[in-house]
Amino acid sequence: MLATKRGREYARQIPLDRLLLETDAPAEPNTETSAQSLIRLLTWTSEHIASLKNCDAKHIESAVLANAHSVLTLASPVDKMPNMSTVANPVTLFYGKIVP
Repeated sequence: MLATKRGREYARQIPLDRLLLETDAPAEPNTETSAQSLIRLLTWTSEHIASLKNCDAKHIESAVLANAHSVLTLASPVDKMPNMSTVANPVTLFYGKIVP
């Protein structure tokens, strides 16, 4: 999405409280992708979005982590909440942090 002018403009306009990041990794089927490469890719993406929004990358990271936590919490009924250590793994991979 960030490869095109239109995509960058869309990313710039997305409100921070609605922003989530994803990756298409691995780029090739049956290819192994390390956690470190995913972290680098998503960190680069958050830095790029931060530059589009004229803010600090840490601000983007905080917003994305809060939004991911909100989405994952809303996705399950309270009485059937999944084990957060399992659910938080993609988010933990993202920035090497655990969602509060």
